[in-house]
Amino acid sequence: MSLLLAPDQGTETASKRYQRFESCIYVASQSCSTKWTWDQFVMCFPTWVKEEASVAGEIRMQISKFMKDTLVKESSELLRLYEARAAIDALDEAIVEAKKRQVEEDNGNHKDEWKPDIDPRTAVRARVMPVLEKEQAELQKELDEASI
Repeated sequence: MSLLLAPDQGTETASKRYQRFESCIYVASQSCSTKWTWDQFVMCFPTWVKEEASVAGEIRMQISKFMKDTLVKESSELLRLYEARAAIDALDEAIVEAKKRQVEEDNGNHKDEWKPDIDPRTAVRARVMPVLEKEQAELQKELDEASI
């Protein structure tokens, strides 16, 4: 079940990376909402706390709960608005793919791919030229047959 209230996005289908991200947001929301210590609360409302200490404690807890709930709700809405799950899942897939390629490269089983020391035009020519040469040969053959 999703920690952040996102009914249209179940975490069962989310990547581990997104689940950790969501969990961190939830923990951060909890931390933010309880960061206001009792001493700080008393410093802000000294007279009221002296007169109504038990009520003040309950009010502080209600405020903390409201802040946490609001942070979680707003965070959930922002994640949905910006489609964070899809983006983080795509990032996770790219990282998994990159790690897989890196292992294959270490084993020497990698396909021809872009490398930083190769000019992009050279890499494109290396792939396109054999195709163009094959097409040229076929067209030349057709032209020779048509000329006869």
